[in-house]
Amino acid sequence: MARLVLLMLCLRVCFARSNVLLPTLTYAGAAALIQSVQQLGLPVGVASSGAPSKIQHNLSSSGLAALLPDQRLIVSAAEVRCGKPAPDVYLEVLRRMGCEDASRALVVEDAVHGLVAAKAAGASDLHLLRKAGSPFQCDGYV
Repeated sequence: MARLVLLMLCLRVCFARSNVLLPTLTYAGAAALIQSVQQLGLPVGVASSGAPSKIQHNLSSSGLAALLPDQRLIVSAAEVRCGKPAPDVYLEVLRRMGCEDASRALVVEDAVHGLVAAKAAGASDLHLLRKAGSPFQCDGYV
């Protein structure tokens, strides 16, 4: 059986000033990755430490919202008992996907707390490394 793929944080808020969220940038290739996974018939979900309104802003302003129309598969830490680095947010999105074996999930992550949470959930992970001076350029993976 094919691996279940779970996309996590491939976007970041550019800046927030005076409580105003500015447009969100994505890692190069994030949209193509989501589309490729979906073309394989595999589900893609988002598990975020952000508030639901921030997640929606990030997805909308980055252009990724249209690729992730199933709101059930977008989970905020506000919806679970404990946020990252606890595994709760990952486990909830996996439950909603119908994935009973977290080891079949691939988590794409760019934050240490997210990696800790992914490992605690039992998922495989792909860590995006940020190139110095260019926080939105993927410089490799671990």
